[in-house]
Parts: sequence; structure tokens; C-alpha cells
Amino acid sequence: ANDLFQVTHALAAVVDTQKLLQRGGEIVGVCRVRLELKDITTELVPRAELVGDPESGALHGGVLSSILDSTSSLAVMVKLGKLIRVTTLDLRVHHLVPVTSQAALQTRCICQQITDDVALVRGSTWQKNAEGEEIEVSNASGTFLIVRARSGVQG
Repeated sequence: ANDLFQVTHALAAVVDTQKLLQRGGEIVGVCRVRLELKDITTELVPRAELVGDPESGALHGGVLSSILDSTSSLAVMVKLGKLIRVTTLDLRVHHLVPVTSQAALQTRCICQQITDDVALVRGSTWQKNAEGEEIEVSNASGTFLIVRARSGVQG
């Protein structure tokens, strides 16, 4: 429990500095994070500069991929109970419906399995529609490399 407490505070520091999500070196930002014992949920409030289709107001698909990728990496750290370098090997994102810029995006990821060096993660993103119902807008599955410190090498 103490390790989870430390990881929670370390991850909160990352989110507080808004460096959780990056697109081409540009900070996309996350405003909230909620940690459970086995999963993590992040929230992104859309901004005008994240819109990919000005006509419809839909967010750029890269924003959705970025938030799923970053939240998945954090889910691996939650499962391990420590901050560690995690590299994306493969991330499959299924865009189910267009993401509007009118409501916050909630992304929940859970690390399902860890081997010596690889983690398997599933996640989904949803937002409220005009009627206030939560609608799943995407889901993803990913494989992540756990970069562990080797003898004499910092990881």
C-alpha cells in the first residue's frame, strides 16, 4: 500500500506539470487523474487547438491515440507499483465514433499481464453526449516494453 501511495504522488506530480501527454513535443495536457489499485483513469478537457476537423468540431485522432498511449504506459507503472521507463511496442486504437470538442474525455486503462519485459494493456475512452450519457468513443490494446535498469546502465 505504501508503494501505491508513492506511485500515486509521483504520477500526480507528472500530471500537475501537464507533461503527461505530448504530441510532437507540444504539451496536450491532462487535468485529472484517478488511480485505483489496478487501473488508472485520466481526463482531458478539449481545447480549440486540438480540433482536427473545424467543420464538425471533432478532435484530431492523434490526440486520442496520445492519451491512450500515455494512460496505458501509466497503467503499467500502476501494476508494477513504481515509476519505470515504458516504451510502446504496439498500440491498436479502434475509433468507434468521432470525438467532439464539447465534452471532456475520460480514458481508463488497465495492465492485464506482465512478463519479464513486456506488458499487455487494454483501455477505453468515453465522453458524455448532448443528453449526458457516457458513450465509448474508442478502445485500444497495446504491448509495452518495460525498460529495466541493467548492470551499470540506467533505465
